[in-house]
Amino acid sequence: MDPTVSYRKLDPRVQAALIERAALGCARKGHRKIAVFGAGQHTRRHGLKPFRAGGLEVVAILDDHAKGEIEGVGIHQPESFAGECDAVIVSSDGSEDVLFAGASAWAMSRGCEALRVYTLPDTPVKPRVKTTSEHELKRLREMFTGKLNLGCGEDPLPGWTNIDGGDGQWYEAPKADDVIRLDVFDALAHIEDASCDAVFSEHFFEHFSLEDGHRLITEWARVLKPGGLVRVVTPNLEREAMLYLHQFEPAPSDVIDAHRMRWLADRYEKQPGEALTRAMVLNFGMRLDGHQFVYDFETLRQSLSLAGFGGITQAEFGTSEHGPLDGLDRHDGGETGRSWVPRMVLAVDAVKKQA
Repeated sequence: MDPTVSYRKLDPRVQAALIERAALGCARKGHRKIAVFGAGQHTRRHGLKPFRAGGLEVVAILDDHAKGEIEGVGIHQPESFAGECDAVIVSSDGSEDVLFAGASAWAMSRGCEALRVYTLPDTPVKPRVKTTSEHELKRLREMFTGKLNLGCGEDPLPGWTNIDGGDGQWYEAPKADDVIRLDVFDALAHIEDASCDAVFSEHFFEHFSLEDGHRLITEWARVLKPGGLVRVVTPNLEREAMLYLHQFEPAPSDVIDAHRMRWLADRYEKQPGEALTRAMVLNFGMRLDGHQFVYDFETLRQSLSLAGFGGITQAEFGTSEHGPLDGLDRHDGGETGRSWVPRMVLAVDAVKKQA
């Protein structure tokens, strides 16, 4: 069945709300000037108001066949449009897949992003900070300790510079006074080379793609002094796979299932009679809460090594051979998970090599 058919059946008011939601998502990505791809009935019926309501400036409408303008915005053939835009959004409720293929090719040639109106996120949207906040940059300078706790969430560490800007989907930037509300890359960009003694990241690193993970580790290496320390605590892919294969049992299965069902309660609504299977647990662990890449020790060690770190060792939860890193870990699973969750994490320490 063509998945776009249902979009045509939606009430026009619902369609308009979804378009505005897509526009807001585009704005959250930092896009401001967009081109609308498609000048058909869908675009003419809704006009450009939903895009503008989302804070976007529509600079052009792209269509191979139509001419003229819509609400004062000219219609151009895609190949002839010489203007600039941050993104192109497909506007169609019946031919989105076909148009998106053309929009993607056009966007790639222009170095911008192609987006769909009706491909909606399957995660709740939560506010993300404005990363250009001069107030927060001033706080970063004032509260800088040389020890960075990145993606701290609700667990800021005393004596550390705690930074968390939220992710725009699952997690809001914490409102605590001792947390600096900045995007991690923006914060690191304002920290001088070789000015830090330690970097700590707990259940944060897996929220980045492998490529962005490389970028992040490279930034850690830049801001750390020679001999500076890194500790990464993240889900352990090997342990999750072993649990799935019945090769590892950190606790009785009923204890694990009860804990994870509570964890899934606001993330997935089971069907009547549906049981939690190990495949479901494995998939949810890989995908939910914005996880993008889950590491094993081999892969994380390689990423750290490529960025110039040595002394890379796997540690137990809550312990480290390096004094400043010992006892930092906080995510122990609470009352229902404290007996086994720490055995499911990958904790890795590393040292920036001397110049």
